[in-house]
Amino acid sequence: MQSVKVGKDDAILQLKLHLQKIQEVLTHLSSEWRPAFTAVNQKAAELHSEVMSLAGMPFQQNPAVVQQNPSTAGAVDLTAGHSAADLKAAGYSVSDLKAAGHSTADLRAAGFSAHDFAAAGYSAGDLKAAGHSARDLKAVGHSVGALKGLGYRAVDLKAAGYSARDLRAVGYSAVDLKAADYSASDLKAAGYGVVDLRGAGYSANDFKDAGYSLRDLQVAGYSACDLKAAGYSAHDVKATGYNFRDLKVAGYSDGELRAAGYTV
Repeated sequence: MQSVKVGKDDAILQLKLHLQKIQEVLTHLSSEWRPAFTAVNQKAAELHSEVMSLAGMPFQQNPAVVQQNPSTAGAVDLTAGHSAADLKAAGYSVSDLKAAGHSTADLRAAGFSAHDFAAAGYSAGDLKAAGHSARDLKAVGHSVGALKGLGYRAVDLKAAGYSARDLRAVGYSAVDLKAADYSASDLKAAGYGVVDLRGAGYSANDFKDAGYSLRDLQVAGYSACDLKAAGYSAHDVKATGYNFRDLKVAGYSDGELRAAGYTV
């Protein structure tokens, strides 16, 4: 079964090569010579029909093309009744289908990769419009800045493997990164400030897990109540600069307050 498939693929390839050579000759012939090669052109049609048959597709010709230029009767027409997926299966490239007017959506649906699109000269915007992911565009060499310019979200770039530092470098905010599920540790490593993290909605517990000091949490604006919820003792909170009233409002017990040095 494998040898039959290989033989069929080889036959299709050889027929395509013959067809391309014939068409190249016809393209370079002057108009006065074209009538003499009607039979050759017809052979091209027969070869194309054979290629389509081997690939499991019926040959269909575009009547509009023939009407406008009768000398092209039987020539290859990649828009006549064949889907992009069919033509891809027959071995046609993105460049072939692009020249024939197939849309980027058609090509994407046919299974062409971002590398195929890039090789055919499509832009980063074309790839995004066709539904390629940020990871796809990264793989063909587009920068994180280009992806931001195209409107990809922080979560898309995280899925593509970019770090919080990469995103900060092109202008994403701490809020954007929080929405993309980067951790407080990620943002700390990227160079965001404590006020940025607090504004993005990270909790005192997130700060604690990221290795921030109690002083950092105070600078960020967390209350004694927030610090108590994060598991800090009354003694530690008092040492950071919070007063008796702050600790009392936070709900520390009399015993905890006495342990912190207060007389209760």
